[in-house]
Amino acid sequence: MSTQNNTNNNRTQRRRKRRFTIPTTTRQFQTCLQRLSLKGLSCLFFIADHAMYLLGPLLIALASVIIVGLTYLYFCVMLPMMAGTNWIVTVDDYHSYKNGGAVTTPTGIFHTAIVAFYLINVTYNYYKCVTTSNSGKAYDSVVRELAAVTNFDYPENDEELLQELLAARANNNDASSTQQPQPIPRIHNWQLLTPTEWSYCRFSKQPKPPRSHYDHVTKSLVLNMDHYCPWMFNCVGYFNYRYFVNFLFFTTTGLFYGAMICCRPFLYLGGSEYREQVRASTSGGGGGGVGAMMATVRHLESNSYIPTPNERTSVALGFMICLCLGCAVGCLLVFHLYLTVSAQTTIEFHGNWAKRRKKKGGRIRIRLGVGRGIGK
Repeated sequence: MSTQNNTNNNRTQRRRKRRFTIPTTTRQFQTCLQRLSLKGLSCLFFIADHAMYLLGPLLIALASVIIVGLTYLYFCVMLPMMAGTNWIVTVDDYHSYKNGGAVTTPTGIFHTAIVAFYLINVTYNYYKCVTTSNSGKAYDSVVRELAAVTNFDYPENDEELLQELLAARANNNDASSTQQPQPIPRIHNWQLLTPTEWSYCRFSKQPKPPRSHYDHVTKSLVLNMDHYCPWMFNCVGYFNYRYFVNFLFFTTTGLFYGAMICCRPFLYLGGSEYREQVRASTSGGGGGGVGAMMATVRHLESNSYIPTPNERTSVALGFMICLCLGCAVGCLLVFHLYLTVSAQTTIEFHGNWAKRRKKKGGRIRIRLGVGRGIGK
């Protein structure tokens, strides 16, 4: 009977908490605003998580289009320019250019080897970032090894895990029944833990290893979580962070290499050499006896880096994409190299930065207060 009465009392208390009442005191008004703000934030987080999840496949498709487009630009436009086989004098040269004769030249072999190296590494690391899972057997194996090193009694089966879950719920119920609702904490709970201290994840209902966080997009507990990347359609953590940094490195250096080889043709766009090439082709002064195939603008034998009107858009777009994306990804690479050297994740960096900023602001406020006090 006593157990049933306690259960009924708990249900009555929960119903009273859910019941909406008009606040009449300042404390009730503050509590009401706090609950409304928490509900509003949870709604915004719910919308943001689902938007990130839907955005992932679109960004993967966009990244694939960029990789394929830049590869096409190299083999069809830039390689003949650098190899010097894109100018046309005779019919035989025309057929050699169309059949890919630029790849067989020493310059073509050298640059093609570099492009193939970057293309393989970028594609492989990007694929591993997208497909590597932060959960499963690999996660269980690493977590159990971490528990053995840190002397943590990790549950071996579902029954032990259920017992820990019930114990955690009992502690939460006891704390909530004896204490008043606390305000929103300024510091997250993970910032109060030591590097070897375990906690409990209330979302995944599992023991929470040190430096791990719950990802609301993938709905999993991620070890050494850095951030969720929509371009990868995955969360970057312990198991795929090396692929992520490798992808940033090879992408940055590959894009700057692409900008370098596109720079010279880009500088010829709109110049006097470009106009002279168009005039010589349309007036038939380029020589050659190719007949109808010479009705369009062709490259001059004296300078193979001057693009034609058909190549003008491709060269300009490729140069701007390589330069802009290279600078953007390069900044991200420098940041993650700093995180790697300092043994931090992105989440830990922002938490430590907020702590330093708070301490600095506190010292400034104290000095201002003392100065005003002395002035008065």
